[in-house]
Amino acid sequence: MIKNILLLLLTTNALAISPVIKSRLQNYRDPFKRNVYRSSNKDQKRKELKTYFSNRINPQNIPIENLKVTGVYLGKERRALAVDSTNTQDPEPFIIKEGMKLGPDAIEVKAILPGGIVLVEKILNVYDEEEYLETVIPVSE
Repeated sequence: MIKNILLLLLTTNALAISPVIKSRLQNYRDPFKRNVYRSSNKDQKRKELKTYFSNRINPQNIPIENLKVTGVYLGKERRALAVDSTNTQDPEPFIIKEGMKLGPDAIEVKAILPGGIVLVEKILNVYDEEEYLETVIPVSE
């Protein structure tokens, strides 16, 4: 009986205090929450979300002939590691994702498989018809 009365008093006191605590906590911002800036213009939004590092290799500048795939990450979001084969002294790896455009011709990465990556290029043939060329770059050591 006494335990039930104490429990009842504690719960009623906790309910009476909780709105005061909530009102005080609403005035403070979360110190771990990052401010997100949104914009209606797509170009400005794209600039805010991407970060650019000047010392990183840009896969859009490397020709497909010089691309060497060294590893593949499989899972929900598939990725591949690649290096520039012409840079033999200090090859810096970069990450390739499905849907990325590679090389100066903007060839699209269609699939990343355990054995390599599949690239699809859209060209015009002799008859001025659109044609798709598929290239498979295997994983090498």
